[in-house]
Amino acid sequence: MKFAKLLLITAILSIPQVGNVYAHSSVSGTTPSDGSNISVSPEEFLITFNEKVTFTEKNFKMIDPEGNITTFSEVDSRDVENGTLARVKFENKLSGWNAIYWSATSADGHNIEGTVTFTVGNIISDGSEQSLVSKLNYDPLDKYRYL
Repeated sequence: MKFAKLLLITAILSIPQVGNVYAHSSVSGTTPSDGSNISVSPEEFLITFNEKVTFTEKNFKMIDPEGNITTFSEVDSRDVENGTLARVKFENKLSGWNAIYWSATSADGHNIEGTVTFTVGNIISDGSEQSLVSKLNYDPLDKYRYL
């Protein structure tokens, strides 16, 4: 009988234990949205996360069409439902292609980051097919991939 109990306990202990599974926080939406072409310069950038995240100084950077990098030292964030909404305000009017790099720390301590790009104004300046193809294939973020 002792052998049967010992065998049962050994069998139970050898079953892999399933603990809490944590998925990393992710972005549930941005304004302007990634890849969008908007006609009017936005006054702010909004990003919503599906879980609570935290920010420290300099979690947001912007790359403008000339390649200038601006660091936003002030981030307004607040909890919304089960997630977090963050906002940075633009000091100047934007035009052309822009990229916002963001980073945060998720509730489980993982660092998460990403980039959102958007274009303000008309990106097609003429009707030629060559111009359209070259503009669609151009990747302005290429030389700034590693901030």
